[in-house]
Amino acid sequence: MSLRLGFLDEPDVPAAPRYASERDLIEGDVVNATYFLSTIAIEPTDDPGMARWRQKVFVALARNAANPAAYFRLPADRTISIGARVQL
Repeated sequence: MSLRLGFLDEPDVPAAPRYASERDLIEGDVVNATYFLSTIAIEPTDDPGMARWRQKVFVALARNAANPAAYFRLPADRTISIGARVQL
């Protein structure tokens, strides 16, 4: 199943499978679906390549980013986040 949204649409991912299930477009238990998210934790390092102040700004912006589970309206009790650490 693919979900397509326009620029001004507010995403509600759990609503799409419910809509499709009500119209017999998909089968299965869509009400109790589990959602998976990937996350990245960015860590500044002393390695050469990027100025230290730029690393700090980048890390601060990444930490202040919106929560994707809330943005896509995913239920907290059925959302699994799998993360990795990236060093700058």
